[in-house]
Amino acid sequence: MKRRLYTDLTRNGECTACGECCGNLLPLTRTEVERIRKYVAKNGIKPQSNVALFMREPTIFGDCPFLDRTREKKCLIYESRPLICRDFRCDKASAEMSEELLKEKRFVVNMRETFGGGQK
Repeated sequence: MKRRLYTDLTRNGECTACGECCGNLLPLTRTEVERIRKYVAKNGIKPQSNVALFMREPTIFGDCPFLDRTREKKCLIYESRPLICRDFRCDKASAEMSEELLKEKRFVVNMRETFGGGQK
């Protein structure tokens, strides 16, 4: 029996926009980081804290600072989101993501540290 390392949160294969895949640590290219920075500045987007009230300091884990859980439109940078976010599907797992992710050098980015959004 093959064990799944992910949870399918789709509804009949359709994304439910639950935001559970919106993590803080993402593999990005430098180009993606710059594109997001420009998009955020141009659109006046403020990173969200999304940090539990009982935590004194945000951890490296947790939600992406561009996940807005207070509105219907959850991803504040949806039009400029990185390739990992465009490709990821929780019902298919990362093994089936595009080969495009391997074409450019990527590094793990702490989204809160890079773009802000931690609890102050």
